Amino acid sequence: MNNSATTRRISKIALQYNGNDKGTAEMVYSSNLLSDTAENQFQEMKAVADRNKNVKNWALTGYISPERSDENEISNDVLVELTLKALEKVGVTKDNQIRLDIHNSTKHKHIHFVVNRVNTHGQNTITAHKIGELFGQAVREICKNMNLKTDVEISKEKKEKMLDSLHHCLKKATNFDELITEMEQLGYKVILSENVKVGVSGMRIVKISDINTETKREYPAGYKLSEITNKLKIKEIKEKIARPCTEFETKNFDYDDENKISWIGRVFLCKENEVEERPKDNKGKTMYPLAQFYLSNLPYLPEALKKFEYITVFMGEDFPEYNDIDGLVSRNGNGWILRTYTKDDVLVKNEYLRDDNFCPKAYPLEAKFHAEDYAIWDGGGLDEDLEIEICDLEEEFDDEVSYYQDIGNDHTYLHKFGGYPSYCQPGLGLEVEKGYNFVFQISSDDVAQYNVVDSGSLMFFYNENEDKWVMYYDFY
Repeated sequence: MNNSATTRRISKIALQYNGNDKGTAEMVYSSNLLSDTAENQFQEMKAVADRNKNVKNWALTGYISPERSDENEISNDVLVELTLKALEKVGVTKDNQIRLDIHNSTKHKHIHFVVNRVNTHGQNTITAHKIGELFGQAVREICKNMNLKTDVEISKEKKEKMLDSLHHCLKKATNFDELITEMEQLGYKVILSENVKVGVSGMRIVKISDINTETKREYPAGYKLSEITNKLKIKEIKEKIARPCTEFETKNFDYDDENKISWIGRVFLCKENEVEERPKDNKGKTMYPLAQFYLSNLPYLPEALKKFEYITVFMGEDFPEYNDIDGLVSRNGNGWILRTYTKDDVLVKNEYLRDDNFCPKAYPLEAKFHAEDYAIWDGGGLDEDLEIEICDLEEEFDDEVSYYQDIGNDHTYLHKFGGYPSYCQPGLGLEVEKGYNFVFQISSDDVAQYNVVDSGSLMFFYNENEDKWVMYYDFY
């Protein structure tokens, strides 16, 4: 069974989608919900979720899709039983709100679920960490117990037959046209992909009986060649998600000009009108100098920051507290101050006073190019389609493929510009608010003896259009 599960905040639209599916949806199960409409059920779920303010992504959503073949058709009752048992294995209890809908707009039916992670007693019963992986394992285990073929088993069988057929046809065909004809005779459609530069760039093989002729498919049928062998598929995904960054090593090293390097625990450049003992935040609290970054010589810099020559950051004694207005982020000036300077700004030297009780030890930062930074799983910056693609790959090749071992195996937790944010808890992606994109972070630093609560990071997001900054931080 193909499947997916993720934690997120939802609106009533999610429930409306589950209950519609072009008029073909059928609500087959609900628990701890009094209403029978999507809008009212959402209000019920939100009221329960609000009992636990610590759970931001309060909904568990996903689907289970039986294999698209007549031989594997299962009844609605069996599909509901399978789903409920799998949900139970990841923490869903009799006190959680649940809604299940079966969709029939595609060739073969599938079931969608929406579950409130917060139960009726205000307790979070479902852990978000690796929930997609854990749910997939649960589905496969239940399938085996119910004598149903797992998605992995079915996929392997199909791919083996495809490869056998492809090898057979390659021996007979002398060109692409002949290959396509030979494969059609064996029940397969070969779809060639092309681009302007190289012409034919790949192919997808589809079992003709799997092609959905009833309605437009949500996902393409069949498999690309890279999906038949895991090495090609892993390479393809890594190329999609790798992001460059500049990372910083905290160390003493030789330099020619202290103005032309970056610093942790030290700020000494500002405009003349900013000369002061130490700046204060919006509540009049004194800030300490946290970092000064010289951007002009960095090996990589996000495009939005190339207009700046320097960035300086000051922090308060206490980390910002989140509030109802700002949500999970804090604005520039609220417990921290970030200043930017261009090449046109006239700067003067002003060594801001340090407070050894809170300020990191002063060290220069050596900039290094990091070619491939990968996202932290679960809200770390991957879009939903890629997460589904990776989950499918892990399940397809069973124990042979793991995201952290084979794909996202290189993430830098250091101070950095670019790359992906180093979330410790389920993250907020690369855009924490509309228009605010991740550009750099300051991390806990053993050398400088700086700790963001508990080995966490300060993550800074920039709105280029409005020239405004917000910050999000989390920790273990």
